[in-house]
Amino acid sequence: MMRRVVACVTCWAIGIGCANTDQDLEVASIAELGSIPSEQGPSDEVTPAYDDSALRRAYGAADMKLHDCMMMQPDGSIVGENCPSAFVLFGPYLSAPPNSDIDLAFTIEPSNGVMVSSDVVSEVAKNFHGAFRDQEVAANETRKMAHRVHFFSPAEGVETRLWVRGDGPTRFKISSFAIDVR
Repeated sequence: MMRRVVACVTCWAIGIGCANTDQDLEVASIAELGSIPSEQGPSDEVTPAYDDSALRRAYGAADMKLHDCMMMQPDGSIVGENCPSAFVLFGPYLSAPPNSDIDLAFTIEPSNGVMVSSDVVSEVAKNFHGAFRDQEVAANETRKMAHRVHFFSPAEGVETRLWVRGDGPTRFKISSFAIDVR
């Protein structure tokens, strides 16, 4: 049986409100279905729970890819010398399980004033998941930065990209870099 259904879609994630659309959907009545599945007896079939604990882990600077101007230091920090305005750090191309959070945190210390921004994308930047806006960091200032992106559904090839821009080549140090998938 075909019935006309008016569906309301709320796009709260991007703040555009609600749009109504008319769609022809095939909807069966309860009489056509027979009994409601929850009224049937318990099933002998057991659905195993999905174990995503291996995906919920921490990543550090060593798991990331670096721009050619960046150099990993023995203490785990990363130093950028004569870096152009570019993505200087990206990766680790992880799998985000459903209902997970990806937390990014780091400290940056530039020798000259820079603008810093970051985003989280997946599938070679085909899907955008979140970002923090440009943050101005003054010369010789030490700034801690962090942001969280929630994944309602799973995503593959998730990368965090860190972009540093300045008036000409920049020099900076990134320390305490961490990505946690929770």
